[in-house]
Amino acid sequence: MINLYTGIIEDRKDPEKMGRVRVRVVGVHSENRVQFATKDLPWSLVMNPINNAAINGIGTTAMTGLVEGSTVIVTFLDEFMQQPLVLGSIASKHSKKPDTSKGFSDPNGVYPKEDMIGESDVNRLARGVPVDTILNKKIENQIKEVKTALSGVTWNEPISYAAEYPHNHVMQSEGGHVIELDDTEGNERVGINHRTGTYTEINAEGTQINHIVGDSFHIVENNGNLYVKGKCNITVGGDSNILCQSDANIEVANNLNLQAGGNANIGIKKDFNVVVDGNYNLKVAGGHNVQAGSYALTTSNYDISGSQVRIDGSRIMIGEGASTVSLGITTMKIDAPIFGNKPDVIVPALTVP
Repeated sequence: MINLYTGIIEDRKDPEKMGRVRVRVVGVHSENRVQFATKDLPWSLVMNPINNAAINGIGTTAMTGLVEGSTVIVTFLDEFMQQPLVLGSIASKHSKKPDTSKGFSDPNGVYPKEDMIGESDVNRLARGVPVDTILNKKIENQIKEVKTALSGVTWNEPISYAAEYPHNHVMQSEGGHVIELDDTEGNERVGINHRTGTYTEINAEGTQINHIVGDSFHIVENNGNLYVKGKCNITVGGDSNILCQSDANIEVANNLNLQAGGNANIGIKKDFNVVVDGNYNLKVAGGHNVQAGSYALTTSNYDISGSQVRIDGSRIMIGEGASTVSLGITTMKIDAPIFGNKPDVIVPALTVP
């Protein structure tokens, strides 16, 4: 028959790094640390679950979860009680901070923590009591009223915690990192949370939220593909830079709208070709300046309208095919001789030599 005992872990800094702990066992060891110091306790092996290979680093780290102050179930592998084996841990409720000068307590005085006195050791997120948890950072860092381009429509970052005991399965590390597998009916979630507030969560609707409080790096060493079946909104609070080190292709099935609040600059080292199957309209509130080594315009009809038009050049050529040039202007000055077909030049109340 196996005899079972309870004990308190007092040391987990195994010099062999095998996941062993020192346990002060009730009914076996004295609470007097002067007579029986923590360093004199034998190292206890820790039993792993069957889904943990516990060989060559395969499986979960042996020490995941256990800390100084944890209450555990222990048995002994020898009749002299020098080879203890931890079979598991027990959650409890602490009515007060233990006296750390005595045994059966955390010698470092860390656990149980002051704000958890009088509470169940079961994680608050699992109990549906998210006070002073990672949820507070989510609410604090929640992004709201993000504008979308040209539409005025905004969106908010969704937060969907509504866990009910005992359906939220929580794993929390000492540093505050949290994994949640929430089976609460109607609010099933999967979440991975970093202590800083960065997290990834999938909510009951299958919506995935990725919130990063620091920098983000996304690296793909081969091809990358992104498909969004619905709308895709991208909002950048600061500058945005895109560098394509080869060809770039953009295809829009319907309308394309571009709007700049300031200047727009386009630099092209070779040819620039624009093909418009319909009308091409250009509206300039200020001046319109064109600098070109040569300028050729081929059209069946060309109309110039303005209160004042000035054409400067050492030589102005009108092609042989031109029969009529219509100028809807009141004042016109041509500082060059006109060469070419000498077409009819129609200017109301104006004679052009």
